[in-house]
Parts: sequence; structure tokens; C-alpha cells
Amino acid sequence: MRYTPTSHTAFVLGKGRPRSVNLLRDKPNKQAGTYKPTWSRRTREGNRETGKFGKEVAPFGVRSDVWVYLIGNNVTTKDKVNHPALMPEEMAEDLIVSWSRPGDLVFDPMCGAGTTCKMALLNHRHYLGMEIHEPYIHEATARLASVRAEQKRRLDDRLGEDDRAS
Repeated sequence: MRYTPTSHTAFVLGKGRPRSVNLLRDKPNKQAGTYKPTWSRRTREGNRETGKFGKEVAPFGVRSDVWVYLIGNNVTTKDKVNHPALMPEEMAEDLIVSWSRPGDLVFDPMCGAGTTCKMALLNHRHYLGMEIHEPYIHEATARLASVRAEQKRRLDDRLGEDDRAS
């Protein structure tokens, strides 16, 4: 009696103007490599400005506001997670990279199984996740502990390789 829910909405909240905006440029431009004789852009005030000198069209343009991700078993995450509605890790990572810098704090008020926190950790951000459903708190805590242990193991392996090389 309903359509299959296939979309997620993510709200990116902030106070004032964003400190960091790293728009993802992964949309292939059809005219890449060609020369545009004029250009136009928006000023800070919102007015349109045009110019006569041209430029070469970049290979990739800014992504649109609708993002598509594959979801499902072993696609959303490789972790063994017991959560009915996981956020795709790639989506969380793209949002984190777009709106923060390494060292910034990423806050997820409904962190569920901790996907946002995990991707913040893997992208060198601090994180704060809140959840009211106790089983998900345990799931997220275990998942983050596993990620930290894996990072420590990789760092130890890398340091061991450096010691053997010298």
C-alpha cells in the first residue's frame, strides 16, 4: 500500500555562514577541455556578474543537490551491524568532507549505529553522537571501538615497516 522508501534526507545545520565549504566536484562536464568565451557568476550579494575573457571548461563540475548511493547488504557498510536503517557510509563521508575540515567537530543528534561518527573518525574529525535507543548506543560504541582498533593496528604495522626499513 506504499512506494518503497528509497530516499534519505540529511539536514546540515550550522550557526551563521559555514566556516568550511568543500563542494564535491565529481559531475563530468560534457564540454570539458573546450573554451568558453564568456563567464558568469553570483556575487556575495546575490547579483549575477558576467565577463568577456574566457576560460577552459574543467573536467568535473559541482555535484547537484540530489545524491544517489547504492544501499543494501554489504553495500551500505562492510561492518556487521544490527540496525534496520543504516545511513550509507559514502553519504555520511561526502557530507562530512563537504561541510567540515580535519579537526572540526561533527555532531549527529540521532546517531543510530554510529555511521556519521565512524566516518568523522576516519576523516580526522572529532565527533559527538547522541542516541536514545540503548541497543543502538551499544552497537555504535562497539562499532567505533572496532574502527579505532583497526586504525591502531594499521598505524602499528606502518611504524613496524618503518623500523624494518631503517
